[in-house]
Amino acid sequence: MLITSFVFPLVMTFEVALSKKEVLLVNKPHGYVYRQTKAKDAPDPSNNKKNALQFSYFNEVGNKTFSFRIFIYNDPENQVHNDKRARQLLGQYCEKYKSDSVEQNVRIQTKFTRETVPVLYCAFTDSTLAKARQLKPGQFRNVTLALVRQKGYVFFSVAYSNRTSGKLYRRFLNTLSSLYIQNRI
Repeated sequence: MLITSFVFPLVMTFEVALSKKEVLLVNKPHGYVYRQTKAKDAPDPSNNKKNALQFSYFNEVGNKTFSFRIFIYNDPENQVHNDKRARQLLGQYCEKYKSDSVEQNVRIQTKFTRETVPVLYCAFTDSTLAKARQLKPGQFRNVTLALVRQKGYVFFSVAYSNRTSGKLYRRFLNTLSSLYIQNRI
């Protein structure tokens, strides 16, 4: 995977090679550390040999307080061609978190603006950690699963956080909504 980066005020944009003809432009969220990693915990086991894009945010003492990965799936047959099918697919992945959550249901939400691609997502609060006063490093109260579809690709993300609001969470959703595929020059 070839990565090129461009720096704009407060935004660093990565260019990730998708194919010989296409690249994915990814805006790195401000304050997050970026690295490529193996997709070992990808929702689709067939994706385990591919890389994932990982973003982590660390607090002032060095503890990870927000982390998310973006998994890239090629969808040449355009199987996830509409919002209904995308919601069904995301709902299937979200089902496994329902029973251990405070929410006890799958509520798929949409982040949408005219300038960006829509992001479908569902968030869960871990029922065993919801009221914990102090979390151990590496523990997170919330998990969010998100899906973005664009030009023959599906981007699936899993995020771990302690809140489903605030600037870190908005930066996560904004990163997903700003994913953009362009032809190589």
